[in-house]
Amino acid sequence: MRKKIKLLDYIFLMRPVLFYPVWTVFLAGYICGIRTNSGGSGNLILWQQVNSLSKSPVTFFIILFAYTSLMGAVFIINQLTDVKSDQKNNKLFLIANGYVGQTEAIIEAILLGSLALVTGFVTHWLLGLCFVVALLITGILYSSPPFLWKDRPLCGLVVNLSGGFLTFLSGWLLQMYLSNNLNWKMLIENIAVKPSMFVQALPYIFAIGSVYFLTTVTDAQGDRSTGKVTFAVKYGTKITLSYALIFEISSLILAIILRDIVILLPALFALPLFIRAYWKQDLTTVIQSTRLSILFLSLVIAIYFPLYFLLIFGVYFLSKWYYQVRFNLDYPTLSAIS
Repeated sequence: MRKKIKLLDYIFLMRPVLFYPVWTVFLAGYICGIRTNSGGSGNLILWQQVNSLSKSPVTFFIILFAYTSLMGAVFIINQLTDVKSDQKNNKLFLIANGYVGQTEAIIEAILLGSLALVTGFVTHWLLGLCFVVALLITGILYSSPPFLWKDRPLCGLVVNLSGGFLTFLSGWLLQMYLSNNLNWKMLIENIAVKPSMFVQALPYIFAIGSVYFLTTVTDAQGDRSTGKVTFAVKYGTKITLSYALIFEISSLILAIILRDIVILLPALFALPLFIRAYWKQDLTTVIQSTRLSILFLSLVIAIYFPLYFLLIFGVYFLSKWYYQVRFNLDYPTLSAIS
């Protein structure tokens, strides 16, 4: 039993719970790609997406797995440079508390990153290039010295917004590839399409930004004690939560303008949570707002990709069992500070 749990340590070192926003935004980009191929004709019918996916399901899942591996490597890099902060915040025990050695973690990150990049370039050089840029920005610039952008308020925000866009772009590029439309001519022509992929990504980017602001609030105490200057540390809880609310409202307004029901409904449902978090300004409420807003978007995406429901609940219950058995910890939850 202990050996099996030890093997699971290497899986959970990638922080699979954080894959929810990655998968969700990736699939949102894929849906955007279908909209692009259909001439920007508004919201999509379920059968259109299923029909598109059924043309090449193997390639779809291979690239999704590759991007997941890439983000797994990024999350490991982040933990390797965050040991002191994680100890202060009492989270992410695997490296911080010595359950997985740093050398082992480095090797796993290298293997995961290499697998992702090779898969991306073998599939299409534009996908590979997108993966490289995502690794450089979210892995190297964000977490690694001498850059450490995660410890700077505006740089941290820029990296999170850029990472969200690159995840969205990866899903969009995959759909373009599966529909045989992935080339320079298509990319240039899409800039002139109204709304272009870049415009369609905006409500998702603002939604990602709103959640990022919330996460800096929950980690502020530990970050401050280790010398980090994140957004919440520099500007305080009230200002940070006000920016979170502004970004959330911006996401909703853009979704209405673009008539994108995929992001409109989650943004609408999440808005009261952001208002409540701003009003109460306590950690439990902020954490609830963070986790529920991600869940709302994930569930809407799952309507378009029903198998995603299985993935959402599978990861949740496996994580619940693992953290209970390994650390006697009730995690993940929607409200507890953990």
